[in-house]
Amino acid sequence: MAECRNQDSLLVAPPHQQLEVAAAITKRVRRGTIASEYALNLYRIYREMGLVYESADLSRAFALSLSWQHSIYDCAYVALAEQLDCELYTADEHLWRKIGMATLRIRLI
Repeated sequence: MAECRNQDSLLVAPPHQQLEVAAAITKRVRRGTIASEYALNLYRIYREMGLVYESADLSRAFALSLSWQHSIYDCAYVALAEQLDCELYTADEHLWRKIGMATLRIRLI
């Protein structure tokens, strides 16, 4: 997720984040770690967060993925933050460690 400096607390993410979140929630239901009702509530809360979805420059994400030998899905977040001149906030410690050296605009939450 990126937070743009030129707009108050606007949270922006690439559209594929919706699938990533839905996949993570439904996976937990399939594994039996959460109930379906809880999953529906989690998904509702996520949808109510008011995120703005914007496509990242796929060519840039592809180049970053090749350069860093990292998932293109994660690199799409980085490319979008660059494109919007925003800081990138992530809970993905692996991404933060790997890419944090290359950019000071990524923050681990």
